[in-house]
Amino acid sequence: MTRAIVMHQPGDTSVLRYETVDVPAPQGTEVRVRNHAIGINFIDTYYRTALYPWPTTPLIPGSEAAGEVVAVGDAVSLVKVGDRVTYTTPVGAYAEERIIDQRHLAVLPADIAYDTAAAVTLKGLTVQYLLRQTFRVEAGQTILFHAAAGGVGLLAGAMGGVAGCDGHWHSRVRRRWRWQGVHPRDQLPQRELRQARQRDHRRRRRRCRLRLGGARHLPSVR
Repeated sequence: MTRAIVMHQPGDTSVLRYETVDVPAPQGTEVRVRNHAIGINFIDTYYRTALYPWPTTPLIPGSEAAGEVVAVGDAVSLVKVGDRVTYTTPVGAYAEERIIDQRHLAVLPADIAYDTAAAVTLKGLTVQYLLRQTFRVEAGQTILFHAAAGGVGLLAGAMGGVAGCDGHWHSRVRRRWRWQGVHPRDQLPQRELRQARQRDHRRRRRRCRLRLGGARHLPSVR
């Protein structure tokens, strides 16, 4: 038995219940993970309100966590008991322990803490998907990134700096933000994210897109 946040029906935050649940022994390629840190993401509200369909009822929400492998099924080959792992999907992370298939797990390096992994795994994979798979950015290219003050935007700045890109980072926030991007020459240049009124934001975006010509433009990702 373990403790978890459980939802029996969609709704506001009052549907989140802290309950005791059964965690079966892992079978086949399943792994039992004891979560040490659990990520909180906006997508969790989509499941809570049933904007996204529930895979099971009742539902344990949460799509990102990091922890320790405490038991494995007889067909598991990618991890072993005692490994430190992180994951982002499927839902079920709001629990002290859970069952998850080995294909969803990534082994954590010793120098990455559980709380760090739980905070950046989903965002890091999102940035990798955007800048390396959807459109592979290269040195000398210019990218325009909207809503850049959040976690995805900060990681995109760092990855774009590693790739040698020139970046234009937009953020409509009430105060100024700064991000530190890793430069190919191992420098850490700071670039300023300026607050922009709705009217100025649209004008700057059009002007920047004209300068970029045929470069890829991706919608905002939060």
